[in-house]
Amino acid sequence: MCDTLNPRLQPGRPLWLAGWLLLVLLTTGCSNKYKPVPVSGVVTLDGKPVEGANVFFYAVGDAKEGRQASGSTDKEGVFHLSTLGKNDGALRWDYKVVIHKYVPSRPDLKMPEFPNTPEGKAQADDWRYRNFEAKGIQPFKNVLPSKYGDTKTTPLSCKVEGPTEVRFDLTSK
Repeated sequence: MCDTLNPRLQPGRPLWLAGWLLLVLLTTGCSNKYKPVPVSGVVTLDGKPVEGANVFFYAVGDAKEGRQASGSTDKEGVFHLSTLGKNDGALRWDYKVVIHKYVPSRPDLKMPEFPNTPEGKAQADDWRYRNFEAKGIQPFKNVLPSKYGDTKTTPLSCKVEGPTEVRFDLTSK
């Protein structure tokens, strides 16, 4: 005959099992909050798709909890947000939405190619300074109405609770 205890009746086993189960439940419940869900949409201006716009979702509330998501529009005005990886979406949160599209302020002035080195970066910075900043010219301008390009003035918002498709119909007025 064997004198070992039945493992189901060992002292402390129910407590250990309950603790493990609680940990699994808490981890599962919290992990969904921090796992991005697919978010995509369309941006139009006066009814026409906006190509090349940058869409930013800024978390409203506790900055430690929220995380920014962003994406760019294609020629049909369609965007897909990214938070932690490419096109992974946004976290479940309330967001203020900022949209802008920057284009060169002087399209006639083409920037030369500079090597991707520290020296090349310094040369590019010097070229931008001489051709724009020294003349009081901003190198890029936002071609969308300014109210959409600032978290303080944007009327756009979005609540992400699960996979989301949204449409932002901007107006020039």
